[in-house]
Amino acid sequence: MTPRAFLLNLAVAVDQLASALTGGAADETISSRLGKAQRGDYGPRWRTATAPLRWLVDALFRLLTGQPDHCRTHIEEDEGWDKLTP
Repeated sequence: MTPRAFLLNLAVAVDQLASALTGGAADETISSRLGKAQRGDYGPRWRTATAPLRWLVDALFRLLTGQPDHCRTHIEEDEGWDKLTP
């Protein structure tokens, strides 16, 4: 594994941990949750409440990678509390 791949894996793991610590499903990233909030999956109140954080995450990824609309394009459709099976 290259050092870059290792750091990317570590960053995703920290992201998923932060998502779980804030009430999200264990395997979903914060970007995915913010993208779902933007889409309206959690209702209009969450769309408005998460807008500043979504803007910050999108700006960070645009600055670091040149990628626009990071949260919207990184929604994990197969992840989230509603996708867990008992």
